[in-house]
This record gives sequence, structure tokens and C-alpha cells, in this order.
Amino acid sequence: MIVKSDNRLNKVNYNDIIYIEGLKEYVRFHLKSGKRLVTLVSLKKMEEELPSNFMRIHRSFIVNKNMVISLYGNMVEIDNKRLDIGKTYKEKVLKQLFK
Repeated sequence: MIVKSDNRLNKVNYNDIIYIEGLKEYVRFHLKSGKRLVTLVSLKKMEEELPSNFMRIHRSFIVNKNMVISLYGNMVEIDNKRLDIGKTYKEKVLKQLFK
């Protein structure tokens, strides 16, 4: 996919995306390389365009299911970080991760 950030077009492989963080009308891509890209697009629009190995876990986060290390209470551990799972997403997250 192509991500416009800082007036540059960046080619990003889906497999390199760890998770995507919503920032109002922007999103921040957290990549395996440690790089972060911010672009003007809604998280909802991003969710519609991503392949099936991505899932929404919270109103502010979409994660790459292949990068999830573990579930810890109401959180997903991914890339040595813990991201909250929203109440409305928890059942769906459990089904998708453990099917």
C-alpha cells in the first residue's frame, strides 16, 4: 500500500505493519522497522481497506493479527506494548484470535 506522510509517498508492505493508531482524522502506522508514519485518513476508512489479517480491537487501534503475542486481561500484547481491547470489540477479538 502507499502511505503519504510528510509530503512523501511511502510504500508499505502489509506484513510490516504492527498496528495502526487512530488520531482523530489521522492515523499513525507503527511498523516493524520502528518507523512511524502519520497520514490523513480515518481509522474507519483504513479498516475498510485492510486485508483480513487486520482487526479492530478498540476505537483507536487496528492490529495485525499475525503480530499479536498474547492476550493479557483486557489487553493485547503486541510489539512489547499492551493495547486496550474495547468492551464492544472483546468478543470479536477473542473469536478471531482463537478460531
